[in-house]
Amino acid sequence: MLKKVKSLIAIAAVAGAALLGGCSSGNSSATDFVGDWTLVGIGGQQSVGAEELAALDEIGATITLAVHDDGTVEMQSAGQTLEGTWEAGKDGDASFTFDGQSATGTVEGTTLTLAVSDAGDTMTFEKGKAETDQRSDVDEEDEVVNEDTQVEE
Repeated sequence: MLKKVKSLIAIAAVAGAALLGGCSSGNSSATDFVGDWTLVGIGGQQSVGAEELAALDEIGATITLAVHDDGTVEMQSAGQTLEGTWEAGKDGDASFTFDGQSATGTVEGTTLTLAVSDAGDTMTFEKGKAETDQRSDVDEEDEVVNEDTQVEE
């Protein structure tokens, strides 16, 4: 199980870091992109479903995307942060760049999709901070307290 989870984290990290240019159109405004997003799926060659994402959630490795109105963006998972930039396009889409590689983002309702045209992969996010992020912080603190208590006894 742990090996599978590590593989999923690696796939998600590669998908996030290897975002290559894509073309898309939509009717979103720049403000539609701003906010906190939680990964709900990866499609294409590196497809990851709900079961695998639930396994990541269980170990506190939920993948989130924070899109800021100052043009910066952060993808986070398991304490690791990948920083980048974004810019709204003229056609309602947005261009996201991480480590010099780009992806095109579109928003429909509360769903943000980052398209990777060269690889045919997509990352789909839902608007809002993951509840598991908050729970995992509390769980980690509880575990540390319990470990400290056991050591002291």
